[in-house]
Amino acid sequence: MSFSDYVRWAVRSGARQRQTDLILDHRENLKMDFIGRFERLQEDFDKVKVKIGRAKATLPKKNLGDYNRNDWQENYDQDTKRLVGEYYARDIELLQYNFDDC
Repeated sequence: MSFSDYVRWAVRSGARQRQTDLILDHRENLKMDFIGRFERLQEDFDKVKVKIGRAKATLPKKNLGDYNRNDWQENYDQDTKRLVGEYYARDIELLQYNFDDC
C-alpha cells in the first residue's frame, strides 16, 4: 500500500484517532494544563521536571540516523494534504500546527 493509499484509507475509516479526542473533555475543555511537543521534546521535558520538582535530565538519543525534518513532506500530494488537513483540522488548530512549520 502506498503512503497516499494509506492516508486515504486511514481518513475514510477513521483508523487514526485525533489528538483532540484524547486531550479534550466532553465540553471541549483541555484535560491537562500542559501539552508538550515532540518537536521540542527536551525543552518540554525540562519544563515538566521543574514543575514537579525534579532535577533536569538529558533525554537519551537512540537510533539516530540521517534525518531531514522536511523529508516527510515529500510523501504528501495536494489530495493527501487536503485529506489530512480536513480530518485533523481541530488538532491542527488547537495544537497550532501547519504543514509549512513542521
